[in-house]
Amino acid sequence: MSATVIPTFGSSEVTITSIAGTQQITVGDYIRIDGNAYQILSVSMPIISLSSEYSGGKTGQEQKAQYTSSPGSCFDYSFDNSAESLRAHIQETLDNSPFTEDVVVSHRSFADLDGHGSFYHITFIGPAFSTKADELLVIDHRAESSCKAFEAGGAELTGLTLSIKTDMNSGTLTPGTPYYVRLAAVNSAGIGPFVDASPKSEIPRAPPGLAHNCKVYAVQTQADSLRVEWTRAEPTHGDEPFRYRVEFYEEGTVVMTNEVDSVANLLSYSIVQGGLTAGNLYQVVVVAINKQGEGGPSWFADVDQSDGSLRGLYQDYAKRSCYAMPTCDFLSEGCIEDGDFIIQARSAPKPPVFSVATYPSVSTPNFFTKDSLLVSFSSSLGDISGNAVDKFRVEWSKESTFSLSKSIETSGSKYLISSLEIGTQYFVRVKAHNSAGYGSPTNGVPAKPMQSPDPPHLPSLSILPSSSYSAEILGTSL
Repeated sequence: MSATVIPTFGSSEVTITSIAGTQQITVGDYIRIDGNAYQILSVSMPIISLSSEYSGGKTGQEQKAQYTSSPGSCFDYSFDNSAESLRAHIQETLDNSPFTEDVVVSHRSFADLDGHGSFYHITFIGPAFSTKADELLVIDHRAESSCKAFEAGGAELTGLTLSIKTDMNSGTLTPGTPYYVRLAAVNSAGIGPFVDASPKSEIPRAPPGLAHNCKVYAVQTQADSLRVEWTRAEPTHGDEPFRYRVEFYEEGTVVMTNEVDSVANLLSYSIVQGGLTAGNLYQVVVVAINKQGEGGPSWFADVDQSDGSLRGLYQDYAKRSCYAMPTCDFLSEGCIEDGDFIIQARSAPKPPVFSVATYPSVSTPNFFTKDSLLVSFSSSLGDISGNAVDKFRVEWSKESTFSLSKSIETSGSKYLISSLEIGTQYFVRVKAHNSAGYGSPTNGVPAKPMQSPDPPHLPSLSILPSSSYSAEILGTSL
């Protein structure tokens, strides 16, 4: 089991910031921090107390630690020294996740001039041991445990020694490298002649590892399309992928695929898949393919998440392929994805229908005052973005470029822009929003806040002078 801890040099108290697996830390467990092992004496989360002061080199910063419970039984020479007994003892605390790992033990006794004892050959098997594993931690309980003393012939033994040697590390064989094998028989007279194996050589290889960083995006301008990105499959398991297949699922059924040839030394891939149905929900999976098979090795599907070592990847290992995570493009302002591996095919909405004050028609009900303008708007007719508009952004500026502007967001269909300057020309535009983000704005239209003119000052009324006008004009004018 692994945990993230913050130790302090010279202190026996350690802060636990997170635990990867499902097994909690308890008193009596052993924890390895920065290469040193400690027994846990008390637990008051998030603080644990160690059996001795922390002496590692990293202090006051987060680091990974491994912990395990103490075996519930003793393994001692006087009780039972069989191989199966040691195997059972190891299995008491062996976490066989994430891929049902196991241990095999063989045993032989020896006696020579230096003493006598038992030799145990322990082999850890399973996918988790196929790559570099941490050094094994062996804890000797003799000084503090209630286990029986080591005995031989009924007498307690003294001068006990315990030594451990590694015969073969995981990764000794390099995938993709040919190995030649020959065999010879051995007896007390020596080594017989060698015979080549048939075939003479073999290459360790397997179906590919998983593609990584798989992401799927809605396409801002294409409601029937999705963009998928991923990075190359690693590890290759000795055989480079020659192709990737992108699968599109609806309710668990593959409805469309797209195959992409692998390119040597190309680290990342991207496709845009059209022909989908706007508004429908999809799961997207990237499958790596090499000559050994499609998707990861079959044992990937046996993944167990109890130890937390593959957090965030369990669904990928179970599928033996990479699920694409719904992701918002950084250019998609206001985009929303819920991150549950399901994405809706959709685009951002089209520019809405809108009017402001008396634009575009003086017969509209929109009004204006000396310091305000009323803006009305609605979704574009025939919008097939695949997702309903949920709000609008109204923006106004004295500049037609909107370089300096103000804006508000509203879920309504009207907004009164107030606190404007009378007689000043403003430009107004509106954009619509859905879960794919904000769409393109309308063109900016001009409008002025104004009011009716004031009444004339002291108007006067008189007849025209007779000396200047004809009788006809005088009779019909004032």
